[in-house]
Amino acid sequence: MNAATSATETQQTTQATVAETTTPAEGSESGAEKPDQSQEQQQPKRKSWRDTAVQLREQRRQLRQENARLREENERLSKPLVKDTDGLDYDQRERLRVREALREDRIEDNRQRASSLREQDQQIRDQEIEASHNELFNQLGAATDRFPGLTEKITRINLSQDTVEYLADSDMGAELANHLVAHPETADRLFDLTNPKVATPSSLREADRLMARLEASIQKPTARKATTAPNPGTTLNGATTPSAASLSELAKKEDASAYIKAREAQWKSGAR
Repeated sequence: MNAATSATETQQTTQATVAETTTPAEGSESGAEKPDQSQEQQQPKRKSWRDTAVQLREQRRQLRQENARLREENERLSKPLVKDTDGLDYDQRERLRVREALREDRIEDNRQRASSLREQDQQIRDQEIEASHNELFNQLGAATDRFPGLTEKITRINLSQDTVEYLADSDMGAELANHLVAHPETADRLFDLTNPKVATPSSLREADRLMARLEASIQKPTARKATTAPNPGTTLNGATTPSAASLSELAKKEDASAYIKAREAQWKSGAR
């Protein structure tokens, strides 16, 4: 009788142990069916063209700044240490020779470093060009219902990289592109003004004014669904951004510096 009772107790204990062991597994299995919200929130979002452009342009600015520093340092190192060596004795001449040799090594290192920086700058510029083209064609693809065939039509006109970036920067990129397709002479004019082989600061300012006037004259697309984003004229920090009308007035002035500053402020604030 005691043996039977002991066997029964042992069996119950074993069953309880198995139940305790399998319960968390069953719970974890059912829990696995639910998505991990924390992991979803940690997934990085795709960068916008504007964020990408800001990052790439800042990298290029830093590279050019460092390149300029190296150039200035080499100019300083290239100057003679001593103008008149006639009064130097043997030991002084030897020390001078060693110092000059070290300077030459430093100059050569700087040249190699500058060459590497220029290569990096070109690589980043290539990334910026590719990103701007992708952004523009994304805009054109999204506007297919309003402008059928625009993605193919735009390839038939002359577009400089400067114009492509302007279109990519604009919320009205598709509208502006459609206008240029309908008026290829305007696209040719912009191409001539911004051609890097012959462009001047004056011609680039003229191209900016021309694009701003076009942007102000073309009817804006239908307003998008309201969001919780700040008002178009307000930045996240409360600062105001220039309206399209004020930008248009600035673009008409001969001096484009005010327009360029306003456009840059609008670009950095996240408004277009």
